[in-house]
Amino acid sequence: MKYTLLILLGILLAGCVRITPGDQYAYPPGKINHVVFFELRDQTQKEELIDDCYELLQIPGVTSGYVGTHYEVGRENVITDYDVGFFVAFDTEDDYAAYVEHPAHVVLVSKWKPRWDSIHVYDIGDDRYVRGAD
Repeated sequence: MKYTLLILLGILLAGCVRITPGDQYAYPPGKINHVVFFELRDQTQKEELIDDCYELLQIPGVTSGYVGTHYEVGRENVITDYDVGFFVAFDTEDDYAAYVEHPAHVVLVSKWKPRWDSIHVYDIGDDRYVRGAD
């Protein structure tokens, strides 16, 4: 019983630990995170776009990525004005630049640009990770 309480206390305290930059678990999926939200002209093409985006995750230099549609959790303040969301991560600016110029990325943009009503593109990074600043 005593050991069980100690283990439970340890688990509870571990949940209270604050992770700060520099801690081994504070690193993001990539140092540069590229996020794109697509609004399509034809809703029936979502699955095709998702499949095409997954192909981009095979490009050298990609450290992580995901693609999908809005996931409803019942929160009114969550923005739902997109059809497909895409996330891809890189560790260096060179990897990101190579991704943008990679034939698979160029083909995807050429193929889908006429098919979307709009896209929103965001690049998220932290200089402490990207450039090694303290």
